Amino acid sequence: MSYSSGWVGEFAFIVDSDKIFISPTIYDKIYYGIIPDSIFYQIDSIFLRIIKDSSIKSHMENIADCSYISIIAIANNDTIRIRQQCDVSKEFWPLIHSFETFLKKGKLKSIRNWPARLETSKIFSVTQRLTMRGKNKKSKK
Repeated sequence: MSYSSGWVGEFAFIVDSDKIFISPTIYDKIYYGIIPDSIFYQIDSIFLRIIKDSSIKSHMENIADCSYISIIAIANNDTIRIRQQCDVSKEFWPLIHSFETFLKKGKLKSIRNWPARLETSKIFSVTQRLTMRGKNKKSKK
């Protein structure tokens, strides 16, 4: 999942079925670890809602300063891709707020990002902006 508020708040993360997550930052750092059960259950709940509710689908506006969310969920042989801009579905907001709080207040482990960048940069546009922005800041020094 990747998220941007359209202004200053943005993040991206990948989590697997063992609750292990990685989340790249703009400063060549990758946070990693085990997400709390509460966030994992939110992810699972959203995935199940997306499967059951056909009204939750992608929609894009061409406005630069709007909220944007991109979700790719893979379970067994099913892949769900949703991208929403400006009018992000209400189902996603609790997870967005929970993960933002977790990133800001959690004592997270981190490693330095490697030059090749994460494969997720090809999938998540916010991740790509985050990692490239950090790269550009370092090259200006």
